[in-house]
Amino acid sequence: MTVRVYYEDTDFSGIVYHANYLRYFERGRSDFLRLMGVSHTELRSRPEPIAFAVRRMEIDFLKPARVDDSLVVRTAYESLKGPRMLVRQRIERDGEVLASALVQVVCIRLDGRPVKPPADVVCALAPPTP
Repeated sequence: MTVRVYYEDTDFSGIVYHANYLRYFERGRSDFLRLMGVSHTELRSRPEPIAFAVRRMEIDFLKPARVDDSLVVRTAYESLKGPRMLVRQRIERDGEVLASALVQVVCIRLDGRPVKPPADVVCALAPPTP
């Protein structure tokens, strides 16, 4: 997913404010789901509605992004165990990694309790077999 850095994304020095990387990573995960055929709207409208929530996130900030940069957010779902999914993400500029994240996402019911994702969602998110 491509993201353009706007002035509003930066601090007084013209460098992307650290909290905005969270937004870029979130957009990357949402777009990844959409591209894999998993819609947040559809998940909420199921007979037993579900959603995804971030449980844990580790971020390494390696190099700064600056105003007007064109960034690429790359997202890969690595594993699924019960209600937990492990997602690896990185933000790049011209192929150079600026930030990387390891994200633990949990599938939840709308009351907040964890639940194993339905089989069709698991199938859609499964990495391609070699």
